[in-house]
Amino acid sequence: MTRKATERLDAIAVLAALSLFLAAIEYMIPKPHFFRLGVANLAFLAGLMVLRPRELFILAAVKVVSQGLLFGTLFSPVIALSAAGSLAAALAMLGAHRLFGNKITLVGVSVCGAFASNAAQIAAAGFLLGGGVWFIAPPLLIAGTVTSVILGLMAERFVAVSVWVKRHRLVSDEPAELRGKNDKEAGNKEKNIDEEARKPGGKTGRER
Repeated sequence: MTRKATERLDAIAVLAALSLFLAAIEYMIPKPHFFRLGVANLAFLAGLMVLRPRELFILAAVKVVSQGLLFGTLFSPVIALSAAGSLAAALAMLGAHRLFGNKITLVGVSVCGAFASNAAQIAAAGFLLGGGVWFIAPPLLIAGTVTSVILGLMAERFVAVSVWVKRHRLVSDEPAELRGKNDKEAGNKEKNIDEEARKPGGKTGRER
């Protein structure tokens, strides 16, 4: 595994940990049981800057499973609502980001994700629990829009000042052809260094 491949895995792990931490903070905030602030989506918004689409969906899956384990909902109907909301939010935010590019801010991306997440969770709840849940749809959508605007502003600030995001963004924003070439070159360089070190009288990394 090359250094850059390791960095990709590290980025997913860091964002997954951030998502779980934020979800735990949200869980402790007093609120109606059915209401979700969605602060864990801050990690996904940051991930749009540093992760590829496949990695973003891995992050979403890790988020759902880890939250289910942490809150004891992994084998309950709640996991279906969480999975529906997370998948819908991931699709909406990724689609808005790739479709509009620099023409849309993270605030707009966050609003798209929140609307899709709430709509998917309401639909899933209606299917599992019956049609009565549609009465809470308007306040959920309104509250979700408000919190998503705040979350988008926080994400924009985080992305703007985070050295970690900037360092990983340089790797992520390379064209696919260049990424593949650089990964191959990095792997060949590491292989050559190892072979040179094994030769009799070869210099170690410290001696070089």
